[in-house]
Amino acid sequence: AIYYTQEEGRIRIESSAENGWCVISILDDGPGIAETEFDLLFQPFHTTKSSGSGLGLAIVANIVKAHNGKISAQNNENGGACFTIRLPLK
Repeated sequence: AIYYTQEEGRIRIESSAENGWCVISILDDGPGIAETEFDLLFQPFHTTKSSGSGLGLAIVANIVKAHNGKISAQNNENGGACFTIRLPLK
């Protein structure tokens, strides 16, 4: 979110409990995610940046999975992206 949000942009973190899950959402007002990228977001070594290893989201996805959680991404209606992590409360 920090990389893709402009200097004057905003990043918001929300959390809630829903049906036995802790839900954490990270939202930004950057350019959003290209439709062609959704299937590749959590793959190791995939990046759209000019530098970097492409491991960040793959590592996050593995950590979430190790805790029996789920991670997903979507574009916001008004622009930007939202990554949502769901972790079991029990």
